[in-house]
Amino acid sequence: MRYVFVVDTEQYAGNFERELCGYIAGRTDYPETHGGLEVAIARLEITKEVWKYLQEHVIRCAEQPDDLPIDTPVIIYPTPGWFNDGMGGHFKEGQETEAYKSYKQTVEKYIAEHKGATLKVNPTLSKFPAYLSVGIFFDEAPPHEIITMLKNRAYTGLHRGP
Repeated sequence: MRYVFVVDTEQYAGNFERELCGYIAGRTDYPETHGGLEVAIARLEITKEVWKYLQEHVIRCAEQPDDLPIDTPVIIYPTPGWFNDGMGGHFKEGQETEAYKSYKQTVEKYIAEHKGATLKVNPTLSKFPAYLSVGIFFDEAPPHEIITMLKNRAYTGLHRGP
Protein backbone atom coordinates (compact mmCIF):
# COMPACT_ATOMS: atom_id res chain seq x y z
CA MET A 1 0.00 0.00 0.00
CA ARG A 2 1.15 3.55 -0.59
CA TYR A 3 0.18 6.88 0.87
CA VAL A 4 0.54 10.30 -0.73
CA PHE A 5 1.38 13.44 1.22
CA VAL A 6 -0.03 16.29 -0.87
CA VAL A 7 0.99 19.95 -0.83
CA ASP A 8 -1.56 22.20 -2.56
CA THR A 9 -0.28 25.43 -4.13
CA GLU A 10 -1.66 28.07 -6.49
CA GLN A 11 0.92 27.68 -9.25
CA TYR A 12 1.74 24.95 -11.73
CA ALA A 13 3.73 22.38 -9.71
CA GLY A 14 5.63 20.90 -12.66
CA ASN A 15 8.16 23.69 -12.31
CA PHE A 16 9.22 22.88 -8.74
CA GLU A 17 7.90 19.50 -7.49
CA ARG A 18 11.32 17.81 -7.24
CA GLU A 19 12.91 20.76 -5.46
CA LEU A 20 10.03 20.96 -2.97
CA CYS A 21 10.22 17.23 -2.27
CA GLY A 22 13.97 17.54 -1.76
CA TYR A 23 13.48 20.40 0.67
CA ILE A 24 10.65 18.97 2.73
CA ALA A 25 11.43 15.23 2.61
CA GLY A 26 15.10 15.00 1.66
CA ARG A 27 14.37 12.95 -1.47
CA THR A 28 14.42 13.55 -5.20
CA ASP A 29 14.80 11.43 -8.31
CA TYR A 30 17.40 13.57 -10.16
CA PRO A 31 19.66 15.14 -7.50
CA GLU A 32 22.23 16.21 -10.09
CA THR A 33 19.75 18.51 -11.81
CA HIS A 34 16.50 18.78 -9.81
CA GLY A 35 16.39 19.11 -6.04
CA GLY A 36 19.91 18.10 -5.03
CA LEU A 37 20.63 21.44 -3.36
CA GLU A 38 17.33 21.21 -1.50
CA VAL A 39 18.17 17.68 -0.32
CA ALA A 40 21.49 18.99 1.03
CA ILE A 41 19.67 21.78 2.89
CA ALA A 42 17.16 19.28 4.31
CA ARG A 43 20.01 17.02 5.47
CA LEU A 44 21.38 19.89 7.54
CA GLU A 45 18.02 20.99 8.95
CA ILE A 46 16.19 17.72 9.66
CA THR A 47 17.02 15.72 12.79
CA LYS A 48 18.81 12.38 12.36
CA GLU A 49 15.78 10.40 13.57
CA VAL A 50 13.40 12.12 11.16
CA TRP A 51 15.94 11.88 8.32
CA LYS A 52 16.18 8.12 8.92
CA TYR A 53 12.39 7.82 8.86
CA LEU A 54 12.14 9.73 5.58
CA GLN A 55 14.91 7.68 3.95
CA GLU A 56 13.13 4.46 4.96
CA HIS A 57 9.53 5.44 4.18
CA VAL A 58 9.51 7.91 1.28
CA ILE A 59 9.27 5.53 -1.66
CA ARG A 60 9.71 5.68 -5.39
CA CYS A 61 6.72 4.71 -7.52
CA ALA A 62 6.38 4.22 -11.25
CA GLU A 63 4.07 7.00 -12.33
CA GLN A 64 3.02 8.33 -15.70
CA PRO A 65 2.28 12.04 -15.32
CA ASP A 66 3.55 12.80 -18.82
CA ASP A 67 4.24 10.59 -21.82
CA LEU A 68 6.81 8.32 -20.20
CA PRO A 69 6.58 6.45 -16.90
CA ILE A 70 9.17 7.50 -14.34
CA ASP A 71 10.33 5.97 -11.06
CA THR A 72 10.01 8.83 -8.60
CA PRO A 73 9.18 9.76 -5.02
CA VAL A 74 7.23 12.83 -6.17
CA ILE A 75 4.65 13.79 -8.79
CA ILE A 76 2.53 16.73 -9.74
CA TYR A 77 -0.95 16.11 -8.40
CA PRO A 78 -4.43 17.35 -9.37
CA THR A 79 -5.58 20.15 -7.08
CA PRO A 80 -9.09 20.02 -5.64
CA GLY A 81 -11.19 23.11 -6.32
CA TRP A 82 -9.14 24.18 -9.34
CA PHE A 83 -9.29 23.44 -13.08
CA ASN A 84 -7.27 24.04 -16.24
CA ASP A 85 -9.02 25.59 -19.25
CA GLY A 86 -7.12 23.40 -21.74
CA MET A 87 -4.83 26.23 -22.83
CA GLY A 88 -2.74 26.50 -19.66
CA GLY A 89 -4.99 28.81 -17.65
CA HIS A 90 -5.70 27.76 -14.07
CA PHE A 91 -8.86 28.86 -12.31
CA LYS A 92 -10.76 28.20 -9.09
CA GLU A 93 -14.13 26.50 -9.31
CA GLY A 94 -16.70 29.26 -9.73
CA GLN A 95 -14.49 31.25 -12.15
CA GLU A 96 -15.92 29.63 -15.28
CA THR A 97 -16.89 32.96 -16.90
CA GLU A 98 -13.38 34.38 -16.47
CA ALA A 99 -11.87 31.08 -17.56
CA TYR A 100 -13.86 30.96 -20.80
CA LYS A 101 -12.95 34.56 -21.61
CA SER A 102 -9.25 33.81 -21.01
CA TYR A 103 -9.46 30.54 -22.97
CA LYS A 104 -11.09 32.31 -25.93
CA GLN A 105 -8.45 35.08 -25.94
CA THR A 106 -5.63 32.53 -25.77
CA VAL A 107 -7.01 30.50 -28.67
CA GLU A 108 -7.65 33.60 -30.79
CA LYS A 109 -4.09 34.83 -30.14
CA TYR A 110 -2.69 31.40 -31.07
CA ILE A 111 -4.69 31.35 -34.32
CA ALA A 112 -3.50 34.88 -35.20
CA GLU A 113 0.15 33.95 -34.55
CA HIS A 114 0.03 30.58 -36.32
CA LYS A 115 -1.41 31.08 -39.79
CA GLY A 116 -3.08 27.92 -41.03
CA ALA A 117 -3.68 26.58 -37.54
CA THR A 118 -6.70 24.29 -37.29
CA LEU A 119 -7.40 25.14 -33.67
CA LYS A 120 -10.85 26.61 -33.13
CA VAL A 121 -12.59 28.20 -30.16
CA ASN A 122 -14.95 25.72 -28.51
CA PRO A 123 -18.43 27.13 -27.88
CA THR A 124 -18.30 25.96 -24.26
CA LEU A 125 -15.62 25.74 -21.61
CA SER A 126 -13.87 22.41 -21.10
CA LYS A 127 -12.42 21.80 -17.66
CA PHE A 128 -9.32 19.67 -17.05
CA PRO A 129 -7.39 18.84 -13.88
CA ALA A 130 -5.13 21.61 -12.61
CA TYR A 131 -1.80 20.20 -11.46
CA LEU A 132 -0.94 22.80 -8.84
CA SER A 133 -0.16 20.27 -6.11
CA VAL A 134 2.85 18.12 -5.24
CA GLY A 135 2.41 14.51 -4.10
CA ILE A 136 5.12 12.64 -2.15
CA PHE A 137 4.86 8.85 -1.81
CA PHE A 138 5.15 6.98 1.49
CA ASP A 139 4.92 3.25 2.17
CA GLU A 140 2.89 3.91 5.32
CA ALA A 141 0.82 6.70 6.79
CA PRO A 142 3.38 9.03 8.37
CA PRO A 143 3.01 9.63 12.11
CA HIS A 144 1.44 12.91 13.22
CA GLU A 145 4.80 14.50 14.16
CA ILE A 146 6.23 13.73 10.69
CA ILE A 147 3.14 15.19 9.01
CA THR A 148 3.47 18.34 11.12
CA MET A 149 7.15 18.67 10.17
CA LEU A 150 6.34 18.11 6.47
CA LYS A 151 3.62 20.78 6.58
CA ASN A 152 5.96 23.27 8.24
CA ARG A 153 8.76 22.59 5.77
CA ALA A 154 6.32 22.79 2.84
CA TYR A 155 5.18 26.22 3.99
CA THR A 156 8.77 27.37 4.48
CA GLY A 157 9.89 25.82 1.19
CA LEU A 158 7.13 27.52 -0.80
CA HIS A 159 7.92 30.90 0.75
CA ARG A 160 11.72 30.88 0.85
CA GLY A 161 12.22 32.10 -2.73
CA PRO A 162 14.68 30.94 -5.39
